[in-house]
Amino acid sequence: MKTLVLGEKVAQHRGRKPEALYPIARGPLFTPMHGYDCWRAYELTWCDASGKPAIGILELAYPLASSCIIESKSLKLYLGGLADERFGSSDELLATIRQDLTEALNSPWIELRLYRPAEFEQLRGAVELSNIDELEPPAYASEPEPGLLKTLAGAALSETLTSNLLRTFCPITAQPDWGTLTVSYRGAPIDKGSLLGYVLSYREHQGFAESCCESIYKDIWQKCRPEWLKVVCHYTRRGGIDITPVRCSEPVGFERQERLIRQ
Repeated sequence: MKTLVLGEKVAQHRGRKPEALYPIARGPLFTPMHGYDCWRAYELTWCDASGKPAIGILELAYPLASSCIIESKSLKLYLGGLADERFGSSDELLATIRQDLTEALNSPWIELRLYRPAEFEQLRGAVELSNIDELEPPAYASEPEPGLLKTLAGAALSETLTSNLLRTFCPITAQPDWGTLTVSYRGAPIDKGSLLGYVLSYREHQGFAESCCESIYKDIWQKCRPEWLKVVCHYTRRGGIDITPVRCSEPVGFERQERLIRQ
């Protein structure tokens, strides 16, 4: 039986060790909800066929339809174990990672992309968003409170709102996870101040990034009743890895997520 390494002192192993990957079964999913989880690993290193070290940034994504998610520290340790492994090409490296992740996730698809140093600039994002952080929320709550969410009278519209004030806590280590929330929707205008108050109600909440994103999506869908909704939680990196869960009311394939400056 595998042991959860999150929160434990664990030495970095040497070599390829797919059994280091720790899958966590997804819980029951709200409907309608589709999407995927996008990860970026910034400390990836390996050796070429001659033994010379190489570096890159790994971007990987897998869908909400996967049976499991991967615990982040186990992913870090697995990738760290590849540091001294020799690969004949980048394609061979990615094929190896894909094989190991596919077995752990039980996923219908996995997207992988390797950014070499000459391509790092491609990861710079420039997203035009309507930030709500300067507003004054009408109410505060010490735990997630969907009742704070309100809509306004008026014609239906399409817009994207964002807040950089998302904070949640890891349920295992109790360490804070910081993120930027983006809410794209079509429907009755969402009261921006009420949305900010709702975001702030997560500041003491414990949950994995994926489940937090799903809870936010579910609450907005049920309380604001949009025609279409997409929620993205751009969490900042921890241990050299960031995660961006994406949840949408319609089926969505992998779309490269803009890397925000805080990530």
